[in-house]
Amino acid sequence: GQATQEARLWHALTDYWRSAEQVYASLVPDAHASETSKECAALIALALAALSEQARLARMRYCAVETRIWHELGRLFSLAETAQAGVPDLVMQVWARLCMREMASPQNLLPREIELVDRLAMRYAMLCVCQCNASAEAGYYFDLTAGQAPSRRMPSGHLTEHIRFFSAGERYRQAELDAQTIEQQGGLDGFPTLAEFSPNEVVRMLRHVARLWSPTPPARGQDRSEVLSRVRIVFDLNEIRRKIAKGDSNAIAKAPGNQEGLEQADLKRYGFVTEHTWQCLAEVMPDEEDLLTESWVVRDESGVGFGADVPSPASDWLCAGKLIGFKREGGEQWGVGVIRRVEHDTRKLSRVGIQILSEQPRTARLRPLSAAQLAQWDRSREAPSYEYRNGILLALPQGREIGVLLLPYGTYQQEPYFEWIHGASCELLAITDLAMQTEEFDLLMFRLV
Repeated sequence: GQATQEARLWHALTDYWRSAEQVYASLVPDAHASETSKECAALIALALAALSEQARLARMRYCAVETRIWHELGRLFSLAETAQAGVPDLVMQVWARLCMREMASPQNLLPREIELVDRLAMRYAMLCVCQCNASAEAGYYFDLTAGQAPSRRMPSGHLTEHIRFFSAGERYRQAELDAQTIEQQGGLDGFPTLAEFSPNEVVRMLRHVARLWSPTPPARGQDRSEVLSRVRIVFDLNEIRRKIAKGDSNAIAKAPGNQEGLEQADLKRYGFVTEHTWQCLAEVMPDEEDLLTESWVVRDESGVGFGADVPSPASDWLCAGKLIGFKREGGEQWGVGVIRRVEHDTRKLSRVGIQILSEQPRTARLRPLSAAQLAQWDRSREAPSYEYRNGILLALPQGREIGVLLLPYGTYQQEPYFEWIHGASCELLAITDLAMQTEEFDLLMFRLV
């Protein structure tokens, strides 16, 4: 299948760059001994570039970068430092590109976004600052002998001569200025290496790297606490909605003083019970395990998300930006979240960070309204069922606040208004912003009219 072909291609590319790295690295000692500085610098730069490509491919698969790669990067960079006074520009450019890409937290990005960040790192690499002494401006460090990835967390204990401190220099300011330029001109003139990306993608990633390349680390919104519990997970949008709908139906059917629940709402509005209501009532049953439900172990959580260990069956679909439904151990309500961080280790285990979008979502029947339909809209008359779309309400507006709505990808076609049917009521929603769009869903902000 496609997953097998992708794995074969990934292994072939990784093997190619590993072989290239080994060839270039094997030639470095002779060039270094002969004191041909330009040839030695070129070979070191080529070996570093091959190592950088291996690290990039691993990040695109959310795999841990091999310890060997970090050891070789440190060894070759040390050799470049001793080859002549100062690290050659060619070596520094390749080194800086790798470091700046790692500074952009690729574990939080989709493969396409990692590719875009890599090109941005290449664009800004020449002004990367690398030094032997710690300073407020150089907020990241790399230990040339530790075999570990660059980190913003400063090493504890004695600082050795093998530690190098680095930063993006003033590039984080330039990234924000470039984002503003692209927004103003509405295109990518002057950015030829980014032509295959949309202006919106580039602007979003420029602001992402500007935030992470800044000497001041991004503040964490909530403190995390260690826990140990299980959470049930579903990952298909239709299945997520089905789980939420089942909870909606159960809640209405079990509500005190509302024995008939959904039937009463239909009788009040239409004078009969609709087919949609019969389908909802048919789902009022215990929420049993099925083949689409996985069980993950939660290790830590905060007010806005949680971290979890993932079993191997999830590896085929696991990626940053993936929508999930979750149900806590012992809970009754299904929530909605999105995976923000993925890491695979060498034992084929995975660790994810999940942002909670809503812990009390509701299903919604919505009908997009064109200008002509809006002019003739009547809240007391329901349209044919085929005109409605199934969505998920993540947050309802309170007073003048903005609500949040999740729809399948492509449902939002720039129509600013939707009709929303809930029970015996009918409301008009006005879309105020497209907050997020992936290949799976559209996340919209709205207000009630």
